[in-house]
Amino acid sequence: MNNNNDTFRKLGTNERETAFIQAGSFMTFLYDKYGETKFIELHKNDKLDYEYVYKKTIEQLESEWLDYIYNRNK
Repeated sequence: MNNNNDTFRKLGTNERETAFIQAGSFMTFLYDKYGETKFIELHKNDKLDYEYVYKKTIEQLESEWLDYIYNRNK
């Protein structure tokens, strides 16, 4: 997951639409797997510090998210 917010500024592009869908999917994963309390804690944090809240790197969370979406309907 790259941290490039310019993608979200590209109005009317497929890249922007995909980024919003992926962001929503990732947030759903965090909520489903780690619960509402952690989700709220993340969003109360000024820097969206995933490592502080979830005690995992963003790369670890991304790997878990990919497993979540690929294995969800199996």
